[in-house]
Formats: sequence, structure tokens, C-alpha cells
Amino acid sequence: MPKKIYMVYNFHMEYKEVYKENKSIMGKNITFIYIFLIYLFIITFPIYAQLTYEDIQRLKQEAIANNWSFEIGETSATQRSLKGLTGYIPPNPQFINELQYTEKPVIPTEKLPSRWDWREKTPGGLPPIRDQGDCGSCWAFATVGALECAIKIKDGINVDLSEQWLVDCATGLFWYGCDGGISAHDWHKGTRTDSCGGYGAVLETDYPYTGYDGSCSCPKPHYYTIRDWHYVGPMLGIPSLDALKTAIYRYGPIVASMEAKESFLAYKGGLYNDKTESKATPNHMIVIVGWDDNYGSGAFIIRNSWGTYWGENGYGYIEYGTAQIGYGADYIEYGTPSDTLLIQPQQDLLFYLSSNNFISPSSIGIRLENISESNINWTSTTDGSLALNPSSGTLTPGENVTIQLTVAQRPTPSGTYIKTFSITNTSTQNSQSFNVKLKKAYPAPISFSLNSDPGWDKTGNWAFGIPAGIGGDPSSGYTGQYVYGYNLNGTYENDMNEETLTSNPIDCSNIQNVTLSFYRWLGIESSTYDHARIDVSTNGTTWTTIWNHTGGTIQENSWSLKTYNISSIADRQPLLLIRWVMGPTDYSDTYAGWNIDDISVSGNTVNVTVPNVVGKTLQEAISTITASGLTQGQTSETCSNSFPQGSVISQSPQAGTSVPAGTQVSLVISSGYCPVIVPDVVGLEYTEAENQIISSGLTIGDIEYICDNTIPENSVISQNPTAGTEVPFGTSVNLSISTGPCPPEGNFEGSSEGIEGEGSIEGSTEGNPEGLEGEGSIDGIFEGEGIPEGEGLAEGITEGSVEGEGIVEGTQEGLPEGHEGEGGNEGIPEGSLEGTVEGGEGVQEGSNEGIEGEGIPEGITEGIAEGEGIQEGSIEGEIIRTYHSADKNNDGIIDLSELLRVIQFFNSGSYHCQSNSEDGYAPGEGIDYNCLPHTSDYKPQDWKIDLSELLRLIQFFNSGGYYYCPEISEDNYCPNVKS
Repeated sequence: MPKKIYMVYNFHMEYKEVYKENKSIMGKNITFIYIFLIYLFIITFPIYAQLTYEDIQRLKQEAIANNWSFEIGETSATQRSLKGLTGYIPPNPQFINELQYTEKPVIPTEKLPSRWDWREKTPGGLPPIRDQGDCGSCWAFATVGALECAIKIKDGINVDLSEQWLVDCATGLFWYGCDGGISAHDWHKGTRTDSCGGYGAVLETDYPYTGYDGSCSCPKPHYYTIRDWHYVGPMLGIPSLDALKTAIYRYGPIVASMEAKESFLAYKGGLYNDKTESKATPNHMIVIVGWDDNYGSGAFIIRNSWGTYWGENGYGYIEYGTAQIGYGADYIEYGTPSDTLLIQPQQDLLFYLSSNNFISPSSIGIRLENISESNINWTSTTDGSLALNPSSGTLTPGENVTIQLTVAQRPTPSGTYIKTFSITNTSTQNSQSFNVKLKKAYPAPISFSLNSDPGWDKTGNWAFGIPAGIGGDPSSGYTGQYVYGYNLNGTYENDMNEETLTSNPIDCSNIQNVTLSFYRWLGIESSTYDHARIDVSTNGTTWTTIWNHTGGTIQENSWSLKTYNISSIADRQPLLLIRWVMGPTDYSDTYAGWNIDDISVSGNTVNVTVPNVVGKTLQEAISTITASGLTQGQTSETCSNSFPQGSVISQSPQAGTSVPAGTQVSLVISSGYCPVIVPDVVGLEYTEAENQIISSGLTIGDIEYICDNTIPENSVISQNPTAGTEVPFGTSVNLSISTGPCPPEGNFEGSSEGIEGEGSIEGSTEGNPEGLEGEGSIDGIFEGEGIPEGEGLAEGITEGSVEGEGIVEGTQEGLPEGHEGEGGNEGIPEGSLEGTVEGGEGVQEGSNEGIEGEGIPEGITEGIAEGEGIQEGSIEGEIIRTYHSADKNNDGIIDLSELLRVIQFFNSGSYHCQSNSEDGYAPGEGIDYNCLPHTSDYKPQDWKIDLSELLRLIQFFNSGGYYYCPEISEDNYCPNVKS
């Protein structure tokens, strides 16, 4: 019986060839003759069509009642028996162990697109559709079909492999030739062999298909093998939707089972969604080549083995959850991997980019798998335009990871860019490189005159060039010579799959009411047989058909303008792709196909208001600009003393301007402060000099006060840096300021020679009151004169400062005559100096009772006398003030309370700035040192008052006054009243 059935099928196929050659002469009515001949041929055999005319009409009524979304009619399958069309026999669970397979279920990790079709992803499409005839060998056709597709995807070639070798030679518990079986990948892998011990796929030419059972003819040459195969999920069940899609995306077309109902036999196209409840088990094996989440509630794209007269040229769309699609699905791993680090998908990768930073897809998953028996370390490199995350790692045996590929740096001009990334297995030092296309959108409105090739993506025989004028084609373009067309040297092919021409991306974000127009010269057979259409997309994944060939044959002999309103799809969209589709076609009658020229995308410009981005950082400015519907223009840098580095100085167009959406906004960015030319301020009065320096972007630095006999008081003597010097913005300018004419020489003879013996500064205090003899004051500070005879300052006035006791009780006893005894300077409030650091106690009670004792302790000034004294000369360059810091009321006299204040600093070991105190300082450690040091702190300026510095102030106290004397003394001050 199987042989007789195939004879009927073979006659049908032979008739098709005759029909193809004579269809244009005999017309479609030859079908009647063909049916009559078939009837005469088969009357001697007890076999009839599977579905009668009445059955098909009944199914059409069911389709209406059940809201089926597919076309029903006569197909190649309605002419055959169900047993001969199918052939999948689910294994008995009791015998599954006989298969001896190991589970390796697919674990979804990739970010999957909403649509994936290996026909579109494979240059030139997948291999031609096969036909199993009336033999239940779907299992062999699905097994071979998956391998043929894998070879086309990975090797780029079409091969025709033998199903008959499997029908005859794959024997065992689950394989029965034309009576059914399950997938037979083991014979392609080598885990099972034919009777001659051979394994691997055999070519169709070496083992042609007969469509009936025969004995295994071997040995035969075996040209193709697979590396491995596994079930996607359970062997007797349906994997998850994501697992099925992941397997397709990761490994290529997969083998799967389903239930073939009567309605499936009569399927002519559309979305197959017959979900009539059934208790039947799956009975048919097919190949799933893709999916489309946006078709109905989502659909798998299947490749059947019933010839091109079934479904959509041999393919079909089956809605998710229909007919048990996906049951027992499995996948193959074809080809020897180039490394133990398997990287998938190994194909060209593509990003679409638009001017407002739109990217589709946002990222692409790259799956890495360790197929070795030991750990693998891997690293990656990119050319800077791309990024991989993570960029390196370690994989244990059998482990896999999906890393994300993104665009790191967007190209500026519109066009197509080829970028690369490499992943290296550091264990083997083998590196695998991949090309990635970046397509930057062209701003609309835009026209393509096709005077030169714009470089659009093409499959099949789409081409750019001069048409040859053969087979109904034009001999030139509408304007000029060049066109885009399908087969410029003649007609399109019979039995072809869909072949596409896809435009480069177009940015429509600044226009609305978008229209597509072009000139067309088209020849195509009736839509009953051949197909053509136009699709558009705004993301490169989901496509919308804007024109579909429906109706009779089109045979144009001149150019005609075609215009399509695509505003509902393309208005204000950052990305628009246009795709012209040729095919699929049937087995006969071919025409000129597509020829197109002078393509344009136009619309009404949308105006937007330019935002103000001055003062923003570059990234903030770009975000604001793109969010407003504008684009980033040229960016330049210049220095600025008004804007910090990296911020926007100016923009063009200016803020508030109304411009077309998509307009470029150019930015000038601050590269930092500009250098400044130091102004000449020598000779200027200080206030005017200060104004000029600050207005130039500089600051006042150190000020040195120096007497000068030529420069007026408070005028600038010199400056550093000098005038005309180029310095960074904000540089400090140091100044020397005149204090007026210098004092006559000799007034202070010996003042810097030190305090030798008993003399203090020789001659400096002559004429002071008598009474410095004896134990008063500091021995010999002012010889024979000074503080009246008596006890002077109490002996041990500073003992507390050394011993940590603070100032001892009676600090004012023993002052000069008139202050003798205990009453000197009475009236300083009791405890007025409490808080002086005093070993923790502060000033002892009674500090206003006088300084009792014998004056300054004996030996307290040792080291001042005998040649040490105050250093000869003053310290040039110090920052000094006309009045002493201790002189709080600026009266030229250091009184007792002012002296005691500095003794506080001495006792505490240090001092610091304090703006809210009476003298601007406070004793002890602090955090504020942003003021000038105290003028008693002069040797060195270390924020401490040491003993010699304190004694210097006591000199001023004892002398009854001081005056400002720069360049004469070490601290710029001299004791005694200036005469």
C-alpha cells in the first residue's frame, strides 16, 4: 500500500512539472483535466482523498463559528491520508530508558526579541521546503530539516540530505520507517549506526527519496555530523514557552511534535488557532524556525514537510498553546566549535541608533558556555564603541552565562558603521571576534534619488543597479539609470521564500503627517500564487504591513508614483525602517518583480522651543536638549572665568527660540578658567590697586608694609607677580605697601644689639623714671631707670605659666611707686581674668590685688641678657600691622589686662582664631586658623606664644608704650613712646 500511495503522489508531482511548463498556455482550467486523470489513475487503488469537498466546506463553517483566524481550503495535504501525512509515535514511557539519553534542559537566560524568524536572519533564507509524500516519515524529514537549516545558518550553503537513508537504516524500538518514529539525531551524531556501521547525514543524490520502506543500502558516504543533541524540556511533555524560544534563538531551528487535525490539513495561511478540545496525542513532527509574539496572542513559525502547496509556501503560524505545539521538542548542536568556550549567537549583530539617543535594541545578549572538562577564564575587548558587561569571568565545566552587549559611544554622522568585539579564552589563548553593525538614522524629511547606492540591506536577488529590461523589467530608472529591484536581469524565481530590501533607518522625530512615496514598476502573478508587500517598523523587530499584493496579476509597463500615509506609525518616531518584500512564490509563472526609484519620506515640520542649558553640565544639557525633541549639534571648548570646567558657556540657537524639532543645538563648553595678565598697580593707592587686581580675576596675597622715602604712604611700592605676567585665574598678587618716609638713622642706636648685662637696649630708655635698680623689673632691662625703686613686678609673675598654676594671686603687687604695695591698679574686677589656662584652674582668685613679690622672677629673662636678646634687625616680609594685636583699644599702650590676655595664650600652650572674641583670638587648640597670627607670635609664627615672645610684650608694658618701627626690630615694634 505505501508504494501505491507514493505512485499517486509521484504522478501528482510529475503533473506539476508538466503544468508548470504549460500553465501559461493551458490556463488554470487544466486543473479539471488533471483531476480527471488522477481519478482514472487511482480508481484501481482503494485510496481516496483525506478530505472531501464537503469536509472542507464543513471546516469553513466551523472556522466562522469558532473565530478561527486562518484560511481553509484545498491543499496538498487534503489529498492524502492522515497516516501518510504524519508519523510521530510518542514512545511508551515504559521503554524510555532504552533511548539512553541524558537530560540537558534549556534554561532561559537571554533577553529575547518579540519576533525571531530564521528565514529572515539567514542570508538567502532557509533551504527549500521538502515533501514527505504519502509516507509517515515526518520524523525523518524533521530530523533532516533541522540539520539542513543548521548547515545553511552556520555554513551559508544549501544542502539536500537524504531522509530515505533514515527511513531505511534507522531501525530499533522507536523507528518504523513509513509507519512512524521519533527524531533520529543519534544516526547523525554517531551514537547509533546503520547496518554497515556508518553514521552522519547522507546526500539526497546518494540515497534518493522513494516514499516507501526499503532495506538499508549501505555503505554510503557520510558528509555531515552533529556534535550533540538534547531535549528542550521533558521528552514526553511541552517545555515552557521561554525555553522553546531560547532553544530556537540559541541553537537554530528545533524539532517538535504537535497534533495534526483535519483543520490543520486544510490550512492555507494565517494564524492557526483551532483549539478544539481533543484527547488525541501528538502525531506529527515539524521544525520550528521562529516566533512572533505580536501575531494574535503569539505564534510559532513552523516549517512543514507537505510541500509548498500547503500553508504559506510550506510554512505556517501556530498560535501559542494550540495543537500541543512544542511537545517533546529537541535541538541539535551542529559543527565543531572553534574553542571550548562556546559563544552564541555567532552571527552578525545589529543596533539601530537615532539622533535623540534612541537605540534598538537597548542591549544584545551574548551567551558563553564552557564545554570543556575544566574551568575556563575569559576576557573581552571592544573597539570603544561597544561595551560588554561583564567583561571577564570564570566558567566551571558545563556552566554558561549571558553577557550584555551595548553601544558605549554613538557615532555622530548618519550611516552604517561596522564595529567589533572579541572574547578570549585565556585558558587556550584562542580569541573569537564578532562584527556588529551600527546604523545611525538619517533625519527626515529625506529623499533617495538612487543616483548612487545608499547601501540598504538586501537578501536573495535584490540588487542596486541598472535594470536589463528583460522579463518585463524597465531599462532604466524613473530618473537616471539606477534602481533597486529584484533580479535586475529578469524575472523572480519559482518556489522562492520571502526576500527583502530594507532601508537604512530614518529619523522622523521632527515631522508629523508622515508619508512614504516612491516610483514603482512591478510585475507579479495573482496573489493566489505569488506575493509581494511593503512593511514598516519603528524598532527593527515589529513590522506593520502598509501594502499587500491582493488580487490579480500586475504587469506594469511604465513607472507610477505610489504614496502611503504612515503617520499613525511614523509621526515623531526616532526610527523608521521600510521593507519591500518579494515572495513567497509558487512553482510556476514568474514576472518582473519589484523595481523602485526616487524614494522619499516627508511630513510637516514640528516646531519646539529651545531650552536654556547655559550653566548645565554637558550631560545635563544633552539630556535636556533631546527631551525637548532637539538634537545635539557641534560641541566646542573655550576657557571661561565665569563658568566652571565642563559647564555650558553658550548655546546656538539661543534659549527661547522656536525651531523645527530635531534641530541641532550647538554648545560651547568651558575648558576651565582663562589665564590672566597681571595689571600694573605699582604707585597706586592701595584701594585702587586692590580694585584692579580683583576685577582682573586675581586675589590679594601677602601685604608687606615698608617705609619708603619716595612712595607716598599707603601706596604700592612693588608687586609679585610683576605687571604683564600671564598667570592662572585666581592667582594671589603679593604687595609691598609704603608706610611713609623712614625714621632718621641713630634714633635707636643699639636697639638691636641685644640686652647685654644690665643694660637692656642701650640708650633706649634714658630719661625714664628712676627706680629700676635692685630686684624690680628685669635685672638691668633699663639701666638705673624705669620702674620706681621697690619690688617692681612680682617675683614669679610667670611662675604659673611655667608651673601650670596660671597667674598667682597678687599679680599687681609691687608696681612702680604710686602703685607700691598691694593696691596697684586696684579696680580690675576680681576674677576678671578667670579662665586663663592655669593647669586647669584659670586665673586665681584675687588676680586684681596686685602682683605681689619681687617683680619678674629672677632668671626669667636669662638668655635675653648676655648677648642673646632680640635679634639684630627686623624680619623683612612679615605681614605686620600698625597697632599691636595685644593693644585692643589701639592706644599705643599695653596695659595689664592686655598683657594678661597674652599670658593666657602662653599658659595654654597655643591659641587660634575666634571671630567673636574681643581681640579675634582664643587660647588653646582650635579649628580656625584663617586669620593673621598674633603680632606677639613672630619668632616663629607657629600659633604659640613662647617665653621670649611674652617677655617682648612685657617690655612694652614696662616701657609704658610702643610704636610701629618696621625694618628696625624683629617684630616691627619698638618699646617706649615715639618721640
